[in-house]
Amino acid sequence: MMQALCPDVLQLIFLEACGPYILTGGHGSSYQPFQHTILDVCKHWNSVATGYAPLWSNIVMRRFKAVLRLARGSLLTIKLDYSCDYNRYPSETKSIDILTKEVFATSPRWRSFTIQGNTPWAYFLVLRGNIPNLETLDISAFHTIDNVHPDDRMALSDAFIEAPVLVNVVLPITMCMMTRFFFFNLPWHQTRSLSFRSQAIFRPRGCSYLHSYLSRLSASSSLTYLELDMHHQFHGEDNFCPNPIDLPSVEAVKCNSTDCLAMLNLPNLKYADIRMTEAGRECSDAMLDAFDQHTLRSGCSLEGLDIDCSPSGFAPIMRHSKTLRRLDVVSSSSRPYTEEMRDAGLDPWAALLNGLPQLVELSFPMNYYGAYHTQGAEFAAHFVCAFLHTNLRRLNIDVRICDWDDKKGFTTLMISAYGNMKQFVQAAQRSVSYSDICVWAETKSISIKILPDENECRLRRDRFFPPLYIVRT
Repeated sequence: MMQALCPDVLQLIFLEACGPYILTGGHGSSYQPFQHTILDVCKHWNSVATGYAPLWSNIVMRRFKAVLRLARGSLLTIKLDYSCDYNRYPSETKSIDILTKEVFATSPRWRSFTIQGNTPWAYFLVLRGNIPNLETLDISAFHTIDNVHPDDRMALSDAFIEAPVLVNVVLPITMCMMTRFFFFNLPWHQTRSLSFRSQAIFRPRGCSYLHSYLSRLSASSSLTYLELDMHHQFHGEDNFCPNPIDLPSVEAVKCNSTDCLAMLNLPNLKYADIRMTEAGRECSDAMLDAFDQHTLRSGCSLEGLDIDCSPSGFAPIMRHSKTLRRLDVVSSSSRPYTEEMRDAGLDPWAALLNGLPQLVELSFPMNYYGAYHTQGAEFAAHFVCAFLHTNLRRLNIDVRICDWDDKKGFTTLMISAYGNMKQFVQAAQRSVSYSDICVWAETKSISIKILPDENECRLRRDRFFPPLYIVRT
């Protein structure tokens, strides 16, 4: 029976059966990995779990030998986190070194390798030629490379040069010296996915470094995914105006930086994610202009777009998005529903989205507040109804209409549920005010409930409704 279940299902079973519990120790509390919990449960669960090798391919540091033995011949997912401060805890250094040696001895079985913290660099010297199954390498959270002896730096930079199946690489961009060591000796001719991530403020010179790295990839025919994740926004160097880099093989990009977008020319781009990482921030006009100028105007046939922007910022992008089939708009700010909008029967987003009749899937927030919130609820229904005669097959919409009532205080209605598009439209059109309609999902079946005025109090409760997914039948 166990062999008939996939590893993901088995993991969920064991997580539910055992559950993580809290460990207390000198360094605070942490959650026990479920594989360790299984080792301590009843004999029946132990025999079932330990007999299924794929469950043990994701190695955790504690009780490493026991987990490694149970993994048998499975390929391993290794993540090492050296969070210990050797200067403050010198007694732990010896045990960590012993464990690290045991972990690196399993390198021929590594499928994925992630490392962060104060790394003992000497062990990297044994990796060259000993990682035949490594597919994913993530060294984006390295702390420093300064403690590497100059005689070992060349060997260290060659650690991953002989990785015949390495296709996914994640590198740091903050520590530029460290990135240079690894970047130039990685097997770029076979890499399909490349991510640069910055966990701290991106230093000004990082722009020119990143530009030089990406320039080396212009001849790549295998790179299809590029991620430039700058945790903190930065300003480029003074007078640094690089020529855009042509990356014809890239089909998907994720980027949250104006300066980075200005470096790219992606003529064959199909999917783009240019959402901001910080909550509450929208893409600046400069960032959207860089995306429009250097990517969309190159003639790419964009099929999917995740974007966080205002209607004015999206307008120029829409002109070059006639092939767009999937759109996910993230808008963190509410918009006032004004008298002018009521008279016009639409808001700026409605006019823009109605200009994309080829859309097949749309995710869109509708947040309204102000004196005309009741018309906002009605407009939500008309907004959905506008897509009934288009090619739209899937609609994910979150409607929130808010207003301040002197007697009842701040009230919010969330129209969110799983349902049929026509049923939702009919129900919303029957609504006179926002307090007359409530939509939610019932157990396994989907239904829409219209609550009469006497049950209005039920709408005042702090309830969570799942997102509205409407799939045309």
